[in-house]
Amino acid sequence: MEPNNNANNQGGYTTGGYVRGGYPNGDKLQDTSDFNISLKDIIFLVLNNWYWFAVSALVCLISAYVIFASRPKTYSANATILVRDNGDEVSYRGRNMDEIFSNMGFDNSSLSLENEVYIIKSSPLMANVVSRLHLNNTCVRNSAFKKISYYKNNPIQLCVYNREASKNDVSLALEVTPLNETKFSYKVIGASGFIVSSALEGDAYFHQTVSLAKDVSFAVDPTDFFAPSDIGVTFELSEVPILAAARSLASRVAASRADKNASIISINFSDTNPLRAKEVV
Repeated sequence: MEPNNNANNQGGYTTGGYVRGGYPNGDKLQDTSDFNISLKDIIFLVLNNWYWFAVSALVCLISAYVIFASRPKTYSANATILVRDNGDEVSYRGRNMDEIFSNMGFDNSSLSLENEVYIIKSSPLMANVVSRLHLNNTCVRNSAFKKISYYKNNPIQLCVYNREASKNDVSLALEVTPLNETKFSYKVIGASGFIVSSALEGDAYFHQTVSLAKDVSFAVDPTDFFAPSDIGVTFELSEVPILAAARSLASRVAASRADKNASIISINFSDTNPLRAKEVV
């Protein structure tokens, strides 16, 4: 049976082991038996292009190392608190309240633990922790792949002065680069609670008060950890209101009942600095 030589057939079809392509003249045939590929052909193809596979593997290894090295290490600190009643010192009114809660189907000890968890994560307690550990003042710098966070060993520190006592929402973030042992350059990278009315960048001396607005100024002071190797290194310094830092800290502190049959509260806190994680808990 003769194949149809319709010149307008552009799709192609198979006839007796031959494929007719969509050629305008409609009479070119291609033997499909020439396209058989064996396992041996595939092996030789891979061996002849081995360097591409080696380069791909090397690129994947380098990418994995960069991703792993750029991820900051996280340290966790845990603590447990045993909540105890005063025993015989519980007042008559307190015992009556225990009976009332028991008759209503509530476990008064569970409610007491929930209150303790609420107190642990409350803003006044967190603000006390922030103020005592100066957690509203941070210092970080960029290393080869990640940022290094300082805690109690920062070479320089930022002090923000707010002469308007009614405004307690002033925050400031700077990029500071020591130029020598007495002078540094700075750049304002973040500010809230006031409008910067002076230059956003410039040079100043350590311990010098730099005015940014009518009522807001700052100073950068070197610490006992400042060394000649810190000259030329750019640090990111920031100071936020204590209440804002307390709210951020409360969101990162995990406190819960360790066991439903025990009056124990478990506290967990994670941070990129091991000493800061330990002291917060």
